[in-house]
Amino acid sequence: MVTCSILYGVWRRSHKAEKAGRYRFLTKPGSTFSLMFILYAIMRFSLEAIRDDNPFETAGLTIAQILSIGLGLLGIALVVLFSFAKPERLPTTSAK
Repeated sequence: MVTCSILYGVWRRSHKAEKAGRYRFLTKPGSTFSLMFILYAIMRFSLEAIRDDNPFETAGLTIAQILSIGLGLLGIALVVLFSFAKPERLPTTSAK
């Protein structure tokens, strides 16, 4: 529920920035998508830490925790990529 609320707030903020034409941190297109990876990775890593039934695989981490670290790094890379990308204006089409 908290993750959904955060993502919805960032999505609304990015829509307002797009209409105003002023982009700031986490307001460019794709930022909500990349933030979803980061939040999911944090949530999954935390849940796996408190689970009791998973065997530890490598360095005291479960496979899901290792994948969560990868997803978090992917999300951070996407945030950086989208922050440097220049958003394009899509042409508006008129209804016939």
